Parts: sequence; structure tokens; C-alpha cells
Amino acid sequence: MALLRSWCGDKLILGCGVPVMPAFGIVDYCRIGCDVGLDWDDVWYMRLFHRERVSTKQSIGNTIFRRQLNGRAYGSDPDVFFLREENCKLTLQQKQTLARVNALFSGILLTSDMPSRYTDEMRRQYNAAGIDRPRRKLHRGCRRRSDRTLHFVRQAAGDQGFLTVQLLQNTQNFCCGG
Repeated sequence: MALLRSWCGDKLILGCGVPVMPAFGIVDYCRIGCDVGLDWDDVWYMRLFHRERVSTKQSIGNTIFRRQLNGRAYGSDPDVFFLREENCKLTLQQKQTLARVNALFSGILLTSDMPSRYTDEMRRQYNAAGIDRPRRKLHRGCRRRSDRTLHFVRQAAGDQGFLTVQLLQNTQNFCCGG
């Protein structure tokens, strides 16, 4: 992990799929659990074999039970939230739960939705979940950036989207490790 930090210099590192403890104080943000799924808890036979499988239910549990790492070891990345209707089997309550838990206990918020396609009701849900609040600042014990707040905005670019990361007024580059 120290080698990765030396290669990235002062770029932000989002560690995905890295061991959680060796990342303490080295990465700026770290995935703290499994990937969310487009359904609640995957197919039944996957639940028999894999605890860290693609599962929205498991991701919410990881986010809650690893919440104490956020702002202390690094900013927690719980994976994306969904509010969209298309290509998503989650119920409205499940989507709202995922968005609220991510907003409460994470240091970074990401979505795979296209916010430009949100209806007025989806915008209301977005605001009600507290997604638009500033993220918790990193604790002084964290490696860097204890005095700044990151804002993440996914913007439409034709039929595709892209993620811009704004550090106050400046755009910041990510160095992704994993």
C-alpha cells in the first residue's frame, strides 16, 4: 500500500478491493464492503457460498457495521446508491434505505444513475435522504485533506455519464488502486 501511495503522490486514492486494515491512513477513500446489486440479496444459491457477494443487503450491513472507520482510517466508500426505475429490481423502500445509509455513514457518495433523468419525485427522494449534504470531513488522524470537503456530481454527456470530483472550487484527480 505504501508503494501505491508513493506512486500516486498527492492524488486522491480510492482503494477498491484492497485489504481494509493495511489501507488505514494510506488511501483517502476505501470500499468498505461488497458491491451493491440491482436486486436486494442475489440468488438463493449464492447466499449459501459467498458472504462478500454482490448484494445490496450485505452492502448496507457492511456500511453500518464499519461506520466507525469513516473519517478515522479513511473516508468510507459503501458503493453506489440507486433511485432510478429502469434496470433496477429494488423496491422504493430498499432504494431509500440504501441512499439514507450511504448518506449517513460514508465519506463519499456515488451513484450509477443519470440524475438528469430524475423525475421531480426522485429529486424529492434525493433531498429527503440527505444525499446533498456535505460529506464528513476526514479526521485529523487521517493522512491528508482534513480541512476539505469533496463534492461528487455525476453529469450527463449525451447518453453516457461521467463523474466529476470537485474539491471546493478545484477539480481533483483520482488515482484508483485495488
